[in-house]
Amino acid sequence: PALLPALIEAAADRTPHAPALAEPGRLLTYAETDARANRLAHRLIARGAGPGGLVALLLPRSADMVLAQLAVTKTGAAFLPVDPGYPEERIALMLRDAAPALTLDAKEVADLLTAPEDADRAPAHRPTDADRTRPLHLDDPAYVIYTSGSTGTPKGVVVTHRGLAAFSAAEAAHYQVTEGDRVLAFATPSFDASVLELCMSLPHGARLVVPRPGPLLGAELAEVLRAERITHTLLPPAALATVPADVPGRLPDLKTLIVGADACGADLVARWAPHHRMV
Repeated sequence: PALLPALIEAAADRTPHAPALAEPGRLLTYAETDARANRLAHRLIARGAGPGGLVALLLPRSADMVLAQLAVTKTGAAFLPVDPGYPEERIALMLRDAAPALTLDAKEVADLLTAPEDADRAPAHRPTDADRTRPLHLDDPAYVIYTSGSTGTPKGVVVTHRGLAAFSAAEAAHYQVTEGDRVLAFATPSFDASVLELCMSLPHGARLVVPRPGPLLGAELAEVLRAERITHTLLPPAALATVPADVPGRLPDLKTLIVGADACGADLVARWAPHHRMV
């Protein structure tokens, strides 16, 4: 099994000039994505991030969030995604419970990503154990996701690197993701579905397409699927149900529609399954 950053670095070596990360007005190749994450990782290492530690990322769904997640894994630390749209008391509870070594918001991440190379002489190479505070092991945490708290207090779930390589490979096989495909980053970063979207795209040479922050429903969701030529998307039934009824069959690029988080009603299956592979 490989560490999560190594899986994405291998994809960057295979297809450095292929598009990796897209958001409105911005497109990064695999080489550019890797280079930005490397430099940010070194800047985070200089601030104390490392294996066994935790870095909280208070960012909305965005390309910067993905770059920050990649950078944190390269330091060896685990990332904790926190939706800045959550109520303040919930954010405070998560941060108090998780006790991250570092907490970064969108402005801090943007500043670190855009700081001039000579500002702090941050190295550009891929961090290795020689750069990290200690060697990174497969059983070290890769990320922490908090449960919804619907049954009480939200609880942090720790996921290690060991299972991620097999998980990522199984996903790509099951959902039939290949190089050049386009995966929609629909989930907010605080949901584990966002990690699923990351793991089914970047380790396999596919493009992760990040829409603007905020709700994505109805005709707007349909337009993103069409305009961005999305091939794979993971949607909860409630979101899929808002898509206009005349859309199924009019998205020629959509190969695999993954419906999860809740039970999918027969009416949705009848509407979509004749036109697109549903999982």
